[in-house]
Amino acid sequence: MLVAAFAVLFLRLPRSDHAAAPPLAAPANVTMETMNTDYVLRWDWDQSWGQDVTFTTQYISHSKARNPHRQDQWEELCANLTHHSCDLSGAGLMYEGKYLVRVRAEADGSCSQWASLTFHPDKDARVGPPSRVSLSHADGAVDVHIEDPLSGANTSMRTLLPGLSYHILYWEGPGPPQSSQVQNLSSKATLVTLSGLGRTCYCVAVQTLNRYHPKKSSFTSPICIQTPGALVWWLSVLCFLGSMLGCFLLGFFFYKTSKWLQTVFFPASQLPSHFKEYLCDFPGSDMPRLLTSDAEQRCDKVVVCPRWPPEEQDPPPEAVAASPPGLEADSR
Repeated sequence: MLVAAFAVLFLRLPRSDHAAAPPLAAPANVTMETMNTDYVLRWDWDQSWGQDVTFTTQYISHSKARNPHRQDQWEELCANLTHHSCDLSGAGLMYEGKYLVRVRAEADGSCSQWASLTFHPDKDARVGPPSRVSLSHADGAVDVHIEDPLSGANTSMRTLLPGLSYHILYWEGPGPPQSSQVQNLSSKATLVTLSGLGRTCYCVAVQTLNRYHPKKSSFTSPICIQTPGALVWWLSVLCFLGSMLGCFLLGFFFYKTSKWLQTVFFPASQLPSHFKEYLCDFPGSDMPRLLTSDAEQRCDKVVVCPRWPPEEQDPPPEAVAASPPGLEADSR
């Protein structure tokens, strides 16, 4: 009877219709993806909590966080996010500064605990490879032109990283490099000359380095160039002589062509040889003998007359045959 009374009393106790909901979990694996001055906060979230969850991110400088009177002055970056990332690139973070960044989940009016990390751009942000690399060849050398990596404002990262330098790999291409063939050098200059190269194809890849808070970027994609090789002295002399011979032959050709054209289109007037014998002062001379006015005065006047008396000619046979009868020829 006593057990039955306790059972009835238990059944009459008021019961809650819903079990108490577990607290909302905080985002996990909070990390900062960086490249030069581009910063993106990322985190993971267990999708078993449902789809109606949003996220809020905030940041504060480390100096404010340590000040009891300013430690609540957090600045909100992203609110009501449904994806698992927040871009901090436009937040105006100082490259030499130090910050606390945090994120929490929100759903149905409840909030999770904050998940936070410390971020120091000068120390933690990765540096990117050169923004551009180009090659040009000279006499037996290759010039490597390097452009500094750029910040989000399209300015050189050298203004933020004064210790910026470059690690250059070069090898005989065009295939992938072999460990025994790869040569390397380091330089802070943006114009580097690779000298003493042969006449072949060379490939180059460049990596950015920073000596303060040691950083290194990935290598750029290899670019290749065909080098002409060093020009030996006898080859230069041969090219000079060849150019001189070519100029001489070209001039001789134009000379002969002009003479031929002059002969064809503008022939010179020449006297026959038997005229030259009488008109020239002496045989073999090209100068004609010219008559002077004195020689013309010493000449006698010449008159051309017909021959006299005229010669008798026998009449033609037709005239004799046609003479009238009774007339006989005079015979003596």
